[in-house]
Amino acid sequence: MEPLRGGAFGRMAQELVDQLKAVRPDDSTARWAFRWVGSYPNILTTLSGMNRMDHLEENVQTFSPLEICTEAENALLAKIADEISGVPTIPCTACEYCMPCPYNVDIPGNFTYYNEAVNSHVLPLPEPSAADYAERQQKFIEGYRKALPDAEKWARSCQDCEECLPKCPQQIRIPNQMSRIVQTLRVRKA
Repeated sequence: MEPLRGGAFGRMAQELVDQLKAVRPDDSTARWAFRWVGSYPNILTTLSGMNRMDHLEENVQTFSPLEICTEAENALLAKIADEISGVPTIPCTACEYCMPCPYNVDIPGNFTYYNEAVNSHVLPLPEPSAADYAERQQKFIEGYRKALPDAEKWARSCQDCEECLPKCPQQIRIPNQMSRIVQTLRVRKA
């Protein structure tokens, strides 16, 4: 279930997508994920959330007939999985089950922008002492304001009420992650 983790597999860093494209240029990340899941002999059913006809058509093509992953492809996917696990993204699928927030925080919007910033290498990581930290932080702040133009929806509005926690199927510690975003937005004095 959820081989694409709510589409997050498709939103990985471009250099990881490029590694897949180098092997199978015409395959989407979704096709890679479904081929990988379908390659296991004990998998009888694969669930896919589809909201567009082209998703359905691609899924049908992927499984008609299924071309199982080779050993080399499995090794590449394992390498990419290791790389993804080392990236500090928030495992939000933007399902919106956590919403509405009683304090109007756009929880999935905050997490989506944060993850995009991580995957596009905008996020100023890992150390504030890095030479380009201030520049990258400013770019992150500008992008954040564009992604969430209504300041009422920003992470800083989170009051740590924890109303969202039992609703999150990914079991994300949402207030902790909101705090992480707030810390990233906080400009340090020299």
